[in-house]
Amino acid sequence: CPFLRGAIVIYDPNDPLKHLYDVDNENTVITLTDGYHTPAIELTEQYINVTRSVPIPDTGLINGAGRYLGGPTVPFHIVNVRSGRKYRLRVVNIGCRPFHSFSVDSQTLTTMRFDIYAGQKYSAVVSNYFIYRAHLINLIPFQLQANQPVGNY
Repeated sequence: CPFLRGAIVIYDPNDPLKHLYDVDNENTVITLTDGYHTPAIELTEQYINVTRSVPIPDTGLINGAGRYLGGPTVPFHIVNVRSGRKYRLRVVNIGCRPFHSFSVDSQTLTTMRFDIYAGQKYSAVVSNYFIYRAHLINLIPFQLQANQPVGNY
């Protein structure tokens, strides 16, 4: 999947769930993918001719940024928030691996909807999600409201 690099978001001005959040913009779109240092053609040749197993990524990437053992200390992706506001996170798995796990430290998350339930509210409150390949989950971190201290999550 060396060429999957982003998400296309169509914002609905008549979103029936708009009352659940205050902020929904390009800064709250989160893409999850795997990062490989070996070119895709080499990984494919190894898969077909040698290992017969799906290559293991060198790192996971959040909006294109990730760290790995022995690699550079690149900056993490940051979503700046203001106290008292509710943020809609559109989390998309654009990776090759079957799933990624997503969480926000010290936060509980509520699902607004899964892509398979478009137009319906599907509610669940958990601490993390498994997001499968090519799936979108719309989340609201409940505790990113006025009751949370300033910090990194």
